[in-house]
Amino acid sequence: MDDQECEEGIRCIAVPIKDYSGSIIGGISISGSTDQILPEKYEAFLDILISASEAISEKLGYKI
Repeated sequence: MDDQECEEGIRCIAVPIKDYSGSIIGGISISGSTDQILPEKYEAFLDILISASEAISEKLGYKI
């Protein structure tokens, strides 16, 4: 989670992608303005990211 620490007015939420061994090999994220990524929407965005991350990780052989 980046709440304007790197760039004022920008927020970012990220989750890891894992391979068959459980090693983190990448990530998936969303970024947007503070008007687009509102704190009350964090959980909804995180749910979407986690679902996508799990689907990608499974295709790479990671067992959830």
